Order: sequence, then C-alpha cells, then structure tokens
Amino acid sequence: MTDLIIFHDSHEELYRFPFGAAPCSSKVNLGLTVQTLKPVSSAEVVISSEGGIEQSIALSVLDRQGEKLYYSANADMPQEPGLIWYYFMLVIGGEKHYYGNNEKSLGGVGRVYSTIPPGYQITVYLEEAKTPHWYKKAIMYQIFADRFRNGSKDGKVQNPKKNSFVYANWGDIPTYIKDCDKGAISRWDFFGGNLQGVMDKLEYLKELGIAVIYLNPIFEAASNHKYDTGDYKRIDPMFGSNESTLCLAATRSSRICAKRRKSLEYPLFWMEFSVIPAVTACISTDTAAIPASGHISHRNPLIIPGTGSSAPRMTMNAGGELTTFPMSMKWIRDI
Repeated sequence: MTDLIIFHDSHEELYRFPFGAAPCSSKVNLGLTVQTLKPVSSAEVVISSEGGIEQSIALSVLDRQGEKLYYSANADMPQEPGLIWYYFMLVIGGEKHYYGNNEKSLGGVGRVYSTIPPGYQITVYLEEAKTPHWYKKAIMYQIFADRFRNGSKDGKVQNPKKNSFVYANWGDIPTYIKDCDKGAISRWDFFGGNLQGVMDKLEYLKELGIAVIYLNPIFEAASNHKYDTGDYKRIDPMFGSNESTLCLAATRSSRICAKRRKSLEYPLFWMEFSVIPAVTACISTDTAAIPASGHISHRNPLIIPGTGSSAPRMTMNAGGELTTFPMSMKWIRDI
C-alpha cells in the first residue's frame, strides 16, 4: 500500500455535512480519511474568516478500519453572514502534512500539500432571508452604461479620460485597441453613455415591460467596463457624480435628491455600514416587496447596488430605506 493517503471531498456529505452553504450559528461536520502505517500524533482542521481570524479544531477518530482512520469535527459557523475557509493539518510520523482545496479552488477532492494550502470555502448566510417576490418574476435588462445613452444636453462626452479614444458618432463600430507585444489594452474606447442617459429612458424601459435594470460597474475606473474599479466611493466622472446616482435611486424625486446631498459623508447611498465594493446596481418598479411604510411607486423605482464578491447587497427605495439583499431583509428607517 501507499505509505500515506489523506482524503477529503467537500462535495460528499460523508466529509462535509450539510453540503453547500450553511446558516449562521449552525454547525458543519467536517471529515477526513487518513490511511497510514505511521502514528498520527495530531489532526486538526484550521478555520479562517474574512477578517483573518484563525481557529484550530481538533479532529476526533470516528471510525477505524485497519490502517484507515476516519476523523471528524464539528465547526461552529459565525453569527454573521460571510465566508469562511478551512484546511486540514496533521502530524504523521513526526512530519507535518496539510490537506486543502485543489489548485483551481473548485471544491470537491483536494490534495496533500507540504505548506499551508488553499482553503475550502463555506458561504454562511442568514436563514431567515427571503428572496423578494418581485425579483422572482421580474424581467431584467442589463445596461453597459458607456454604451447605453449619452444624456448630456449638449451631447458632449463628460470628463473624457487622458489617452482614451472617444467615438465621434454613436453609430460607430467599436474598435479594440490592443498592444499585441504586451498583451494589454493600449487605449480604452468610449461612446460617452452616462447615468443621465439611463434616467432619460426609465419610462421607455417600463413601457417595454422591464422591471429591473442591472447596471454594469459604475464606479471610477480607467476602463470602459469599470470592472477595474479604482475608487469604490466615487462614481466615474464620465457617468456623472455621487449626487446624480442618488437622483437615479430616487428617480427624479427632487425631495430625496436634496435630502441625500446633505448626507454624503456616507458616500454614494447613505448607509450606516461601510461603503460596499459595489460593481452592479439594479432598479425595480415593482412594489410587492416594499413594506407598507415604503414610498415606492412606478415613478419612484427601487435601486439595488450589489457586489461581485461576498458582501451583502443593499436595497434602497425612494423613501430612503435600506436593506441588505439577499443575505438580510432587515429594513433600516429613513433619517
């Protein structure tokens, strides 16, 4: 037989139960099989959180079949939603061995490492969170802001970037300007679409039956697609400003826009939490998910800035109320 076999499969309930995401404050059982002729002096699972805090949990022998040992431990999930990672650390025959995720971090069967390995991920969620009814049936329309519409009254492109390529006509065919030697974009191209252009077409989109607008990234960045965000607290000047985004959230409600300008010490959307690294935003005109105290109407849609990471998404209605989505549906009162 092979001197040492260590095995864990995060997709099998024998080794991780329950499978998949876990509710806050729940327990997840993590198992590991070890087959060796050498003595196992210690076996533990190391768990880390997004905050970098690590804890080690000793593994207990649950079953033994000859030289094959099955270890197990219960891991307590945090009280707050987020991500945690785990890997296994063993001392066998006086040597330290690690078992972690595979090189592509896809979960499932991992492998043995001689150093600290990539961890397996567990998503921790609020069990009471519910998907809003309107979201399940809504027709969603994705908008790449630069390519959608230029809402400037004079038709000029706002705040063009240095060394960029701006098209003279909206109907021009996009050009990919690449440095073949370096394999990188040498000049980003822009048509000049902006948030005012989105606001100008909200009524038209509603007439088409669109209930949700999903915006590509809108924060300051060098590219036209904005996935290379440089400042999560500032709307890209080519699209508009933080104030114009608040106006988009309130959909032409001057009362809300004026009120929100007074609260810009919380950049972008006014919230009691840190500014989320949002890369997307959605607008909905459906009222079904809004509490009776809300102020949503078909002239005051809902905006949902979101993220491409593990951070909870936020919902803000025209009344200024916020909720995390989908991890939490707790409403925060207007100020």
